[in-house]
Amino acid sequence: MNRQALLGRLEAVAKEHRVAALSVAGLRAEASRDPTILKADRLTVTDVDVCRDNLEATYLVRLFAEFEAPLRLYWRDVRKRRKTWQTIGAQDLIESVGAYLRVSDALRQRVQRIRELRNALVHRGGAAHLTEIALRLCCLSLCHFLSRLPLQW
Repeated sequence: MNRQALLGRLEAVAKEHRVAALSVAGLRAEASRDPTILKADRLTVTDVDVCRDNLEATYLVRLFAEFEAPLRLYWRDVRKRRKTWQTIGAQDLIESVGAYLRVSDALRQRVQRIRELRNALVHRGGAAHLTEIALRLCCLSLCHFLSRLPLQW
């Protein structure tokens, strides 16, 4: 594994979110001027608004998946936890890897809060808490955590 490549994957998700947000904003503006442009696909301006409102939540779930996957591989390959790498919960994984890598308590707490937001979105379907942490700040915290991994493993 290459740490820089892993960080690049998180940055790519954040960049894709920015592109999607700009695209949805453009579509919304066009649809406001001419709502018939959506009719061929059986969409409405309301559908575009719902997409816009859920975009950050969707990308937070993707961002966290890109963060969690290399942690599991690190747990399996470097920490030699081959029996538990797939079954360890994300909370314990973050705490265990974070402790081993000497990640600060403050950073671990930020990452755990992001995990809680992801859980609220995935398991409870609630995006109410998402406004507390912007996607860009989530990306920075997750990248900061992953930056503690070895350059190669």
